[in-house]
Amino acid sequence: MSTGPLTYLYKKYVTKVETHSSDAAKVLERIREQYGPNAGYQSALAVVQYIENVDKTGQYIDPSRYAAYLRDCPMAVPLLRRALDYLIADQSEIPHDQLFRD
Repeated sequence: MSTGPLTYLYKKYVTKVETHSSDAAKVLERIREQYGPNAGYQSALAVVQYIENVDKTGQYIDPSRYAAYLRDCPMAVPLLRRALDYLIADQSEIPHDQLFRD
């Protein structure tokens, strides 16, 4: 694994995600392994932005809009959605299937 800036930021973000959901962090690691450091970084950034938005507003918003972070690697979007599913399931009492728009 490289030790560039994307890897550093990825590790920093995954550590934050892991405090909220270890399953979501595992999915982010899978994204990085399958699709490379840029996809790993972008997906970790998306999950951290979601966490910060929920912390700031106190509301669970539609997580599907965070798929735009992976516009360079659309094959990783289903895994990002799974990571967000795990995060929401671990953090809320709200049925997470009500949050996604399809």
